[in-house]
Amino acid sequence: MHGSRGRAMVILDDLLEMEGVVAAGEFADDGRLLNDRSKVQMSEEIANDLASFCASVTSQFRTLASVMARTTGMYWLPLRGWMYSGGDWAAVIAGNRGVFVEGSKIDYTPILNALLSR
Repeated sequence: MHGSRGRAMVILDDLLEMEGVVAAGEFADDGRLLNDRSKVQMSEEIANDLASFCASVTSQFRTLASVMARTTGMYWLPLRGWMYSGGDWAAVIAGNRGVFVEGSKIDYTPILNALLSR
């Protein structure tokens, strides 16, 4: 592999090696799935839906951050990332890259640090 796609895949492979991470992906602002890696069986449809979901939530948080910055005068931008945890699963997203983690196995700190450092 070479170029930006090759580098993206190396990053996703590195994220996938982290404790509890079962899937890692990269998505465009418009919700298209750019790259993904998974340790579990995941259909293309599910991977595309997850990319669309992550892009949508990220867009909502960017809007929230803009409104909060404008109305409070506090520094809310740029958006660096977000997390969701519910049931047995968690999602950790930074920029346009994220991972899905088994909730009982998650240690947010190393995962967030790895995502933010890329």
